Amino acid sequence: MIRSLHAFRFIFALMVFMSHLNYIIPSENKFWSFLYRYIFREGYIGVSFFFMLSGYILAYRYTDAIIEKSFSFKTFFSRRLARILPMYYVGLLVALPLSYSELIYGNTLFYIKKMMSTIFMVQSVIPVSDYYFSFNGVSWSISTELFFYIGFPLITAVLIKQRFIKRTLIAVTTLIIILAILLIGYENAYYWLYISPVLRIADFTMGIGLFLLIKGRSFQLSIDEATKWEYRALLVFLLFLILQPYVHANFKLGVYYWIPIGIIISVFSNVQGKITMFLSKPVWEMLGHISFSFYLLHHSYIKYYQHYMMPNIDPKWTGIVILIIILISILTSYVTYRFIEEPARKYIRGRFS
Repeated sequence: MIRSLHAFRFIFALMVFMSHLNYIIPSENKFWSFLYRYIFREGYIGVSFFFMLSGYILAYRYTDAIIEKSFSFKTFFSRRLARILPMYYVGLLVALPLSYSELIYGNTLFYIKKMMSTIFMVQSVIPVSDYYFSFNGVSWSISTELFFYIGFPLITAVLIKQRFIKRTLIAVTTLIIILAILLIGYENAYYWLYISPVLRIADFTMGIGLFLLIKGRSFQLSIDEATKWEYRALLVFLLFLILQPYVHANFKLGVYYWIPIGIIISVFSNVQGKITMFLSKPVWEMLGHISFSFYLLHHSYIKYYQHYMMPNIDPKWTGIVILIIILISILTSYVTYRFIEEPARKYIRGRFS
């Protein structure tokens, strides 16, 4: 059933794409401004989905090995690096020309420091936006994810031994809520609640805990009943989106979307209704496979258009431009997945596992 979540990888990657349209949406256009304010802007929650799904899937794959004490951190970590490194650096190379003028005319030493932090994937631990958003702006999340991988065995082992997983997850949620309240008005709250691996590891932990809560339970439902649960999960998610304008940003960056995301993951990974069957079709599975490349490439394409083409394009073509950027992102992601991401992953796994 886990494979049914492939489609959601792409759907949430597309939501992240939409959240970055603020760079190119004409502010004077009421239609596009409305869409961005109430729909597109919330696309950043795709990152929360990826973090929680990552914890859930890794727990699905490795919990038994940890219980049986056959887990190898070296094998695990090399496989995770094989998964993220090739496209991480491709994404960096694609984005580099955008910073050409900064290298030539700006502070060269500062540029080199930012480059080093990005190359070594530690930019997300530096609470300065010029660092964590440098070069390929979305790559901060991969840096944050790297720290999750380091902590995964310990977190999972603790949760496995913890008899009261629900209480642990409630305690984590309560802690984040308290911190969100304390950070209201703090100018760097965005970093701590959204970027920093210190707090975002809570999303990852929620994914692990969600799997452990479900593990071993049977969900034998008819197609019609399973379909009802799928619609319920999507309706809950829609409800949270409708209510989001009334929620403080600090909570939306943290705990607010955990419930709908957790419901989507748990429902669509354990039941098979009509929506799951539709999203399990080959085209959706392929879109899921290329979603990582799509995520790491799209931001640069939007920025290239903003810097080099947007001044010469009539705002009335905004919709067509967005569609073209999406298509270019999908096509290039397919190419990089087939000829860079997958071959490199297999080579690294074979060489170092």
